[in-house]
Formats: sequence, C-alpha cells, structure tokens
Amino acid sequence: MEDLAIGLLRATMGAVFVAHGWPKIFRSADTGHGPRRTENLLRSKGVPYPAAVALLAGYVETLCGVLLVVGLLTRVAVIPLIVILILAIPMVKWKQGFVDGWDWPFTLIIVGVVLLIHGPGGISVDALVGWAG
Repeated sequence: MEDLAIGLLRATMGAVFVAHGWPKIFRSADTGHGPRRTENLLRSKGVPYPAAVALLAGYVETLCGVLLVVGLLTRVAVIPLIVILILAIPMVKWKQGFVDGWDWPFTLIIVGVVLLIHGPGGISVDALVGWAG
C-alpha cells in the first residue's frame, strides 16, 4: 500500500506541474494562458527578466512534472520544482496571504520534500531500473 500511496502522491504532484507548466509555454485557447500572459504577470510582480523566467519555469515545470508522473529520475526532478515553489512564494504569492496565496505552493514543497526523502516508490520507472533506493 505504501508504494501505491507514494506513487499517487508523486504522479499527482507531477500532473499539477504539467498542468501549470504547459500553458506557460503554449497558449491555450480554453484558458487564454500563454507565455505572454505569464510574462506580464511576472513583470507586474517585479520579477527580473520576466520573459526568460516565464519560459524557463514553463519548461522546467512541464519536463520535471512528466518525469514525476512516470517516476523517472524522481529525486533529481523534484529539486527544481521545490526551488521554483520556494521562489514563487516571496516573488508572487506572499502578498496574497496564506489562504489562496502561498498555501498551495507550501503544500507542494512539503510533498516534494517527502518525495526527495522517500524516493519514487515501487510503482515507478526508477524502481524498474533499480534507481528507487
């Protein structure tokens, strides 16, 4: 049961990051998100180099999210996601307060730390190739 629980936690975190990263790279007709919108949001928050940060965040979130979903290079993939979340709190979320502000990034940081400590679990590509230890 532990492998299933860790696998669900890992895959859910990965799916959340793919869902947030993909629109930062590609414009979505249904949400209106896209690189320009993300850049403008970051610029309004005073983030330096907002265009580069938006694209970098989008690619890192999408790629590392996919890696988490399948459980490949889990401990490596979760580190940049934790860093993005740690940076997002003071740069974008802090002024919104805890509820509806930095509560969700904080929760994902904790999930990421659990995965970093525990590893990917037995239901993962890492386990298949012997990297889960």
